[in-house]
Amino acid sequence: MASRSISSRGPTTTFVVERYWPGVTDEAFAAAAAAARQAARTMTSEGTPLRFVDALLVVGEQVVLTVFEADTPATVRDATGRVGLPFDRITEVARWSRTRSRTSATPGGARS
Repeated sequence: MASRSISSRGPTTTFVVERYWPGVTDEAFAAAAAAARQAARTMTSEGTPLRFVDALLVVGEQVVLTVFEADTPATVRDATGRVGLPFDRITEVARWSRTRSRTSATPGGARS
């Protein structure tokens, strides 16, 4: 089982949505990130905790990564569906930063 932190700001299991997006432009990437952020806000206001963390464009690879914190990958899948963008997979990941302890994921992580 993944290590999860208890926090007043909501769920802290981290998931990455991976999508191969041939021809993605900076504008399309920015719009998708904004839509993902709004979907997380909407779902949270409806009672399903979800936090948009970040979006990354892997330049030259045509890959977009969107990072969320949620209780389950199904919540992330629902948010991605609301945005209307296809994805290749959703994977539970471990995060570490200098200001926050590492949270670990189950080997192989949750996949969707």
